[in-house]
Amino acid sequence: AKELDPVATIQDLTDGNGADVVIDAVGRPETWKQAFYARDLAGTVVLVGVPTPDMTLEMPLIDFFSR
Repeated sequence: AKELDPVATIQDLTDGNGADVVIDAVGRPETWKQAFYARDLAGTVVLVGVPTPDMTLEMPLIDFFSR
């Protein structure tokens, strides 16, 4: 999705609410972040893709509680 920002596209399609459920089938930090920010605040992120054992996420902790 180099031409479109998937998070912005999902936010636009949901009138800014985000998706109820987002599935990350890749398991990379960047796709997990996209899934996280594309969800509704009460939405669910399902991680199906298998992350590497050394995968880490660099995200502000406050983002887990609000936007």
